[in-house]
Amino acid sequence: MVSCNRRQFISQSIGICGLAVTGRAAALACGSNFATDSGPFYPAEDIPERSNLVRLAGRVESARGQLLALGGVVVDAACKPVSGVYVEIWQADSQGNYRHPRSVDSDRLDSNFGYFGKVRTQSDGAYAFTTVMPSSYKFAGLIRAAHIHFRVRHPSYQDYVTEVYFAGDQDDLLRDQDRVFQSRPQNSRAQLIVSLQQAIADNAIACRFDLALTAK
Repeated sequence: MVSCNRRQFISQSIGICGLAVTGRAAALACGSNFATDSGPFYPAEDIPERSNLVRLAGRVESARGQLLALGGVVVDAACKPVSGVYVEIWQADSQGNYRHPRSVDSDRLDSNFGYFGKVRTQSDGAYAFTTVMPSSYKFAGLIRAAHIHFRVRHPSYQDYVTEVYFAGDQDDLLRDQDRVFQSRPQNSRAQLIVSLQQAIADNAIACRFDLALTAK
């Protein structure tokens, strides 16, 4: 199991990809992120503050699926890390199901998976989650490539929602069929796609997705 400790998570899972969290690395995110809509599955219940979605309190077993170490840095327009930012994520599980009334019957959900969570950045602006790779799915006649939704909130900056997709042959093909993804401006699509790297613990994979804020 990859540790849910934020700093250890970053150093062990993201840092090995040559993406150590430094001011220089954070500068990669200084351009504005492309904002998207929240989609039909924004959680209908309160989002708890937790970084580990694969090992829940009181559960003996872990969530099903490929372990994913997901993290990055939140910066302002001057490329400086921002503390006190709430980063929310919500996603489908490894079978393509969301925990939401619009998604599926509850008996099809993975009872050991958290589906959504939020963390608060500290002085280094870093955030990190331990989760699983979401599956692609079909909804309302649409094919959706695998992705994870983000909402970023801070009282001094504009709130926004965005999403991240994953590079790879199968995912590339599915994005070509994903009418929601294809509806995004062509010059903005590339910034929504991240590469996956092998992490060092329990056959986990890792990716980094930096986030930039705009002052109110």
